[in-house]
Amino acid sequence: MSNKPPIEVPQGAIRLNTDSQKLEFFAQDRWYEFATEEGTGLAGRAFRSAGEASPAGTVIETFNITTTGNSYDTGFDLSQSTNEMGASGSRTRAILAGGYTGGGSGQTYIQYFEMTALSNSIDFGDLFTQFGRNTAHSNNTRCIITGSVSNVDDSIAFVTVASTGNATDFGSCITNRETPAACGSRTRAVWGGGTGPNPYASRTDIDLVTIASTGDATDFGDLTVARYSTGALSNGVRGVWAGGAPGSPYASINTMDFVTISSTGNAHDFGDMIIPSQNTLTVSNATRGLFCGGGSAPSRSTDIRLITISTTGDTTHFGDLETASGGYGGNCDSHGGVI
Repeated sequence: MSNKPPIEVPQGAIRLNTDSQKLEFFAQDRWYEFATEEGTGLAGRAFRSAGEASPAGTVIETFNITTTGNSYDTGFDLSQSTNEMGASGSRTRAILAGGYTGGGSGQTYIQYFEMTALSNSIDFGDLFTQFGRNTAHSNNTRCIITGSVSNVDDSIAFVTVASTGNATDFGSCITNRETPAACGSRTRAVWGGGTGPNPYASRTDIDLVTIASTGDATDFGDLTVARYSTGALSNGVRGVWAGGAPGSPYASINTMDFVTISSTGNAHDFGDMIIPSQNTLTVSNATRGLFCGGGSAPSRSTDIRLITISTTGDTTHFGDLETASGGYGGNCDSHGGVI
């Protein structure tokens, strides 16, 4: 099939090249092949890592985000026990950065496992400072990590997902913060809520960075309710925060709110969690979001709650974790719809 089009072909036309069996589009004066990426074949497989009722854990469970049902133990484990860590990665690789194992200190280790060939986690590298009770978001290429135990650091770190090695400094948050929750798109990472710079001073503010660059965070807007230990997820277009605790004492709330990631501004009401919760792990694809487990140790939940991200409304029951969980640690090969 000729790459030279007839003169009457309109800009943006699409065709199937019968020689290469590839889709092509017309731009300027020629046909160009669409960039494609091989799928993982896992069809929405999600993973829960660590977060047991003890201060730190190693279990890896799995379930399918496109259906409903319970999770089950994969038989594989994290090589480093941890809890309340930044979980992100790509559609093939799960990255777990930092974490909290008790004693008032965060961790510097980063570990990963391949979702396509599941095994025990492997050492990725190290963070340049202790991150714990932290959060992460990635665009399938670069992973952004932030959050610090006891609000002692405002650092933002990043790693390149497909490689291994130590994290690099990205910039600084608007303020020191512990237990924020992150989501975003392939362009932006946003994180909201948390406590800081003083313990139990719950926050409403949402920070924003452009993932492909480096630099300090800027203000995006505010959540509808100040809280920490909330869970966040996105479909690449809309970000949703659910649950959390407003301060001391640690009573969980059922608030859910959302933002449009490509804009800036304050969050809007989404609906309610049927069961109030905090410290939930989250996974999502382009359609669905799941909030899994949650609660304060030693009281943890097994409940998995479901929303349709593009709409608004209350959560519905999806299934149960095999082991009660709280403390983040969610990854999915669908990667929140972020390609």
